[in-house]
Amino acid sequence: MEEIKKLFTGTWLHKQDDLLPNFFNAVGASDVEKEYMLTSTPKLVFSVEGDFIKMENLPHPGTRPEENAKCEFKLNEEFMFEPKGVVFKITVEWKDGKMIHHMKPVDSHICPHTIEHYINDRGQLIQEYKLIDDYCKEVTGMRTFCKEEL
Repeated sequence: MEEIKKLFTGTWLHKQDDLLPNFFNAVGASDVEKEYMLTSTPKLVFSVEGDFIKMENLPHPGTRPEENAKCEFKLNEEFMFEPKGVVFKITVEWKDGKMIHHMKPVDSHICPHTIEHYINDRGQLIQEYKLIDDYCKEVTGMRTFCKEEL
Protein backbone atom coordinates (compact mmCIF):
# COMPACT_ATOMS: atom_id res chain seq x y z
CA MET A 1 0.00 0.00 0.00
CA GLU A 2 2.92 2.34 0.69
CA GLU A 3 4.12 1.98 -2.91
CA ILE A 4 0.68 2.90 -4.23
CA LYS A 5 0.55 5.89 -1.86
CA LYS A 6 4.01 7.05 -2.95
CA LEU A 7 3.35 6.66 -6.69
CA PHE A 8 -0.28 7.75 -7.11
CA THR A 9 -1.27 10.15 -4.34
CA GLY A 10 -2.12 13.56 -5.72
CA THR A 11 -3.97 15.23 -8.56
CA TRP A 12 -3.32 14.21 -12.16
CA LEU A 13 -4.22 16.40 -15.14
CA HIS A 14 -5.24 15.02 -18.53
CA LYS A 15 -2.57 15.46 -21.20
CA GLN A 16 -3.52 13.28 -24.19
CA ASP A 17 -5.50 10.29 -25.49
CA ASP A 18 -4.34 7.48 -27.76
CA LEU A 19 -6.57 4.95 -29.58
CA LEU A 20 -9.61 5.62 -27.39
CA PRO A 21 -12.19 5.57 -30.23
CA ASN A 22 -11.04 2.04 -31.14
CA PHE A 23 -11.42 0.88 -27.56
CA PHE A 24 -14.85 2.49 -27.03
CA ASN A 25 -16.13 0.90 -30.24
CA ALA A 26 -14.85 -2.53 -29.16
CA VAL A 27 -16.22 -2.26 -25.61
CA GLY A 28 -19.71 -1.52 -26.96
CA ALA A 29 -20.10 2.08 -25.79
CA SER A 30 -23.12 3.93 -27.20
CA ASP A 31 -22.63 7.05 -29.32
CA VAL A 32 -23.62 9.22 -26.34
CA GLU A 33 -21.14 7.42 -24.04
CA LYS A 34 -18.37 7.72 -26.64
CA GLU A 35 -19.06 11.42 -27.11
CA TYR A 36 -18.95 12.01 -23.35
CA MET A 37 -15.69 10.09 -22.90
CA LEU A 38 -13.93 11.46 -25.98
CA THR A 39 -14.73 15.08 -25.15
CA SER A 40 -13.75 14.80 -21.49
CA THR A 41 -10.53 16.26 -20.13
CA PRO A 42 -10.46 14.47 -16.81
CA LYS A 43 -8.59 15.21 -13.67
CA LEU A 44 -7.87 12.18 -11.46
CA VAL A 45 -7.29 12.44 -7.71
CA PHE A 46 -5.84 9.55 -5.70
CA SER A 47 -5.33 9.19 -1.96
CA VAL A 48 -4.63 6.30 0.39
CA GLU A 49 -6.05 6.05 3.92
CA GLY A 50 -5.14 2.88 5.79
CA ASP A 51 -6.20 -0.09 3.64
CA PHE A 52 -8.43 2.05 1.42
CA ILE A 53 -7.58 3.68 -1.89
CA LYS A 54 -9.75 6.66 -2.82
CA MET A 55 -10.12 7.73 -6.42
CA GLU A 56 -12.06 10.64 -7.87
CA ASN A 57 -12.55 11.39 -11.56
CA LEU A 58 -13.50 14.97 -12.43
CA PRO A 59 -14.51 14.42 -16.09
CA HIS A 60 -15.05 18.02 -17.23
CA PRO A 61 -13.93 21.34 -15.71
CA GLY A 62 -17.57 22.46 -15.45
CA THR A 63 -18.85 19.28 -13.78
CA ARG A 64 -20.64 19.86 -10.48
CA PRO A 65 -18.75 18.17 -7.59
CA GLU A 66 -21.67 15.83 -6.84
CA GLU A 67 -21.43 14.47 -10.41
CA ASN A 68 -17.77 13.46 -10.11
CA ALA A 69 -17.12 9.73 -10.19
CA LYS A 70 -15.81 8.73 -6.75
CA CYS A 71 -14.91 5.35 -5.34
CA GLU A 72 -13.18 3.95 -2.30
CA PHE A 73 -11.89 0.40 -2.29
CA LYS A 74 -9.55 -2.19 -0.84
CA LEU A 75 -7.24 -4.22 -3.03
CA ASN A 76 -8.60 -7.62 -4.09
CA GLU A 77 -12.10 -6.94 -2.72
CA GLU A 78 -15.00 -6.58 -5.14
CA PHE A 79 -17.07 -3.41 -4.94
CA MET A 80 -19.92 -1.85 -6.93
CA PHE A 81 -19.46 1.36 -8.90
CA GLU A 82 -22.15 3.23 -10.85
CA PRO A 83 -20.87 6.05 -13.07
CA LYS A 84 -23.50 7.67 -15.32
CA GLY A 85 -26.04 4.87 -14.73
CA VAL A 86 -23.81 1.96 -15.77
CA VAL A 87 -23.20 -0.49 -12.90
CA PHE A 88 -19.87 -2.31 -12.58
CA LYS A 89 -18.53 -4.92 -10.21
CA ILE A 90 -14.86 -4.06 -9.85
CA THR A 91 -11.91 -5.81 -8.27
CA VAL A 92 -8.58 -3.99 -8.13
CA GLU A 93 -5.28 -5.78 -7.81
CA TRP A 94 -1.71 -4.49 -7.49
CA LYS A 95 0.63 -6.37 -9.81
CA ASP A 96 4.04 -5.51 -11.28
CA GLY A 97 3.73 -1.81 -10.40
CA LYS A 98 0.23 -1.50 -11.87
CA MET A 99 -3.13 -0.95 -10.25
CA ILE A 100 -5.37 -3.17 -12.37
CA HIS A 101 -9.15 -2.63 -12.29
CA HIS A 102 -11.11 -5.68 -13.48
CA MET A 103 -14.38 -4.21 -14.74
CA LYS A 104 -17.44 -6.50 -14.89
CA PRO A 105 -20.56 -4.68 -16.11
CA VAL A 106 -23.86 -5.66 -14.48
CA ASP A 107 -26.80 -5.91 -16.92
CA SER A 108 -25.11 -3.66 -19.45
CA HIS A 109 -24.22 -3.48 -23.12
CA ILE A 110 -20.58 -2.75 -22.14
CA CYS A 111 -18.10 -5.65 -22.40
CA PRO A 112 -15.92 -6.75 -19.47
CA HIS A 113 -12.52 -5.06 -19.61
CA THR A 114 -9.60 -3.88 -17.52
CA ILE A 115 -8.21 -0.46 -16.75
CA GLU A 116 -4.57 -0.37 -15.71
CA HIS A 117 -3.05 2.60 -13.90
CA TYR A 118 0.74 2.89 -13.79
CA ILE A 119 3.52 5.47 -13.83
CA ASN A 120 5.72 5.51 -16.93
CA ASP A 121 9.43 6.32 -17.08
CA ARG A 122 8.64 10.04 -17.53
CA GLY A 123 6.64 10.20 -14.29
CA GLN A 124 3.30 10.36 -16.13
CA LEU A 125 0.22 8.46 -15.02
CA ILE A 126 -1.00 6.11 -17.73
CA GLN A 127 -4.61 4.91 -17.73
CA GLU A 128 -4.72 2.00 -20.17
CA TYR A 129 -8.03 0.44 -21.17
CA LYS A 130 -7.87 -3.18 -22.42
CA LEU A 131 -10.16 -5.92 -23.65
CA ILE A 132 -9.99 -9.03 -25.79
CA ASP A 133 -12.38 -8.73 -28.74
CA ASP A 134 -14.47 -11.42 -30.45
CA TYR A 135 -11.47 -12.33 -32.62
CA CYS A 136 -9.20 -12.87 -29.58
CA LYS A 137 -7.31 -9.67 -30.39
CA GLU A 138 -6.36 -7.23 -27.64
CA VAL A 139 -7.87 -3.78 -28.12
CA THR A 140 -6.42 -0.91 -26.10
CA GLY A 141 -6.89 2.79 -25.55
CA MET A 142 -4.83 5.06 -23.39
CA ARG A 143 -5.00 8.32 -21.48
CA THR A 144 -1.89 10.12 -20.24
CA PHE A 145 -1.85 12.42 -17.20
CA CYS A 146 0.76 14.71 -15.65
CA LYS A 147 0.95 15.38 -11.92
CA GLU A 148 -0.41 18.75 -10.87
CA GLU A 149 2.31 20.94 -9.38
CA LEU A 150 1.41 22.58 -6.09
